[in-house]
Amino acid sequence: MIWTIPFPAHPYRAKVERVVDGDTIVVIIDLGLDVSTTVHVRLDGINAPEIIGASHEQGAAAKKWLTDYLPSGTEVLVNVTGKSFARWVGQMIYNNKSVGTSLLEVGHAVPWTRPK
Repeated sequence: MIWTIPFPAHPYRAKVERVVDGDTIVVIIDLGLDVSTTVHVRLDGINAPEIIGASHEQGAAAKKWLTDYLPSGTEVLVNVTGKSFARWVGQMIYNNKSVGTSLLEVGHAVPWTRPK
């Protein structure tokens, strides 16, 4: 019998490398056994303004808030839920709270449903 699980059923420990914009973060994920990988994670469930174009000011504010909230080296948990373009999509937890929820609460993001 072959077992297939499309995405991990548990969160991975990770460290923030850098914030790309208000809903994408580059993290170094600890895969265990002294193995790690660096990936872009698009926060699932939210959408932040873009940092280019008409929403530049709001996008820059969202990125700044997220960079202040999760400076480089911050330890987080990441639970991958899918993939979109060249980024993994997932939930991120910091201090026992969803990073996406925190962005929603401070008004730097709106709810978003990933297309199927």
